[in-house]
Amino acid sequence: MKILRMIAAILVFSSAAVVAQTAAELLTVASISASLDSSVRLPTGSFQVINPQLTNQFADILGADKNKYEGFTLYLAQGIATKLADAYIANLANGFAAAGYFENGRINLPAPTGEIRTRSEYQNFDTNKFLMLLVVRRTDKVFFLVAKKKA
Repeated sequence: MKILRMIAAILVFSSAAVVAQTAAELLTVASISASLDSSVRLPTGSFQVINPQLTNQFADILGADKNKYEGFTLYLAQGIATKLADAYIANLANGFAAAGYFENGRINLPAPTGEIRTRSEYQNFDTNKFLMLLVVRRTDKVFFLVAKKKA
């Protein structure tokens, strides 16, 4: 009976840590929507990375196109949340679509071994404004860089 209680206690405490990590990683900072376009309402997602150097490092992946964009904001999903990357991307696309931005193009960028880089551009045909989403997938982390195109 004691062993059964110990096993139950271990399961409860270990699952609580997993749930806490996932819940924390699913929180997002709503300020990104105001920095991009006030009509864009982004879904809950991952942590916002408040590190200008790291954000700039990911913006450099765009090469010469970096100068075409502004308002770079970097988000990170790690741990268990990396398995939800496709859902994050779908939610971002839905949030963009709800604000009138539709995917205008998607390309895979050259990446080092073990990393996948995808850049998507979204256009609002009514206002002729553009948003960009760069997704960098690594084994244990997924980065989402969002920016708006300069006018």
